[in-house]
Amino acid sequence: MGKADWNETLAGMVELDDAYFATGTSKRVKKRLKRGKGSQKKSKVTVMAESFPLEIEGRTERFCGQFKMKAHRSETKEAISQVVSQAIDPGGSRA
Repeated sequence: MGKADWNETLAGMVELDDAYFATGTSKRVKKRLKRGKGSQKKSKVTVMAESFPLEIEGRTERFCGQFKMKAHRSETKEAISQVVSQAIDPGGSRA
């Protein structure tokens, strides 16, 4: 699954957010590491989700399609733009 999912791009309306996931470290090492957003105990991840309008019994709702997550070291605009450009098809639609 993992790398094969990056062969397909997201289309439609794509929502983007960042998250921090705890990285496994021993208790002895944990005491010496800093806390908070820039901590070495956390991994930075960009999360993307595609959604499409879907009509159910006369109501229009949003349907979630694929999700993509990409861990990266940097939070710079260039790093996130590169992840987004690899994952999203700017003119694509899957309706």
